[in-house]
Amino acid sequence: PFPTPAQLTNTKKAIKQSVELAKEIGLSITPKWHILAVHCFPQHERLVEEGWGGLFIVDESFIEKSHQAGVALERQLRGLRMFRQKHFAGAKMAHRAANPEVARHLDKNRHKKKRKSTKRDEEKERKRLKRERAIQDE
Repeated sequence: PFPTPAQLTNTKKAIKQSVELAKEIGLSITPKWHILAVHCFPQHERLVEEGWGGLFIVDESFIEKSHQAGVALERQLRGLRMFRQKHFAGAKMAHRAANPEVARHLDKNRHKKKRKSTKRDEEKERKRLKRERAIQDE
């Protein structure tokens, strides 16, 4: 397995010693150090026990997707000024998105939505054809 139990043990010791040294010399412990020292290894062990292979197998796409979803939600709710209203609407949207019935409906109708051609699309197509003709004439 990757990492090996010996590698995990050595890494735990090194991180623990680093945090202790940082505290001794008066450095503040950042949230990243705290997460690494306190939460990282128990999470890794839990993921291994559950058959996921551990933290080192999981790639960053899950986190990136989560960030993108958060940004999209913020963008949708940016017009709401009241804190309570914004969070209530966000909770409703999250509940709706997690509803399997809604997901089935979206999957069923996703292919039906066709984007209408716009003047900009037509202009792009016209320019593309003009470039192709210019290349053929050479």
